[in-house]
Amino acid sequence: MHDHAFKIGATRDIVVSSALLDAYSKCQHPHEACKLFGELKAYDAISLNTMITVYCNCGRIENAKWIFNTMPKKTRISWNSILVGLTQNACPSDALDAFCSLAVPREPLDAATVAEAIIVITLFPYDIA
Repeated sequence: MHDHAFKIGATRDIVVSSALLDAYSKCQHPHEACKLFGELKAYDAISLNTMITVYCNCGRIENAKWIFNTMPKKTRISWNSILVGLTQNACPSDALDAFCSLAVPREPLDAATVAEAIIVITLFPYDIA
């Protein structure tokens, strides 16, 4: 699909490319999403958030963390995406670190963020004595 969009120059439009990334993500075509992402010249928050989700769903957590860490402006969606991805990929310490980083300076926490933090905490082993 994106080969045609690429040939006619439509992928240079950030809205079109973000829509294609989202479609590939929702249709379970992570390789196509990664291919398109690699061809893009510019990114917006939507395309970056989508790729965080794609990489997390593929188990490529280092790629997801790299995108997240290099994002110039993180949104609540990007924070929630990385928290969910880290949790789903058995990285509770990283998820808790990310949550603590979010909770300190920036935006107020929303219900999804707090719920994900609770899930992260339940992943830590504990001893009931």
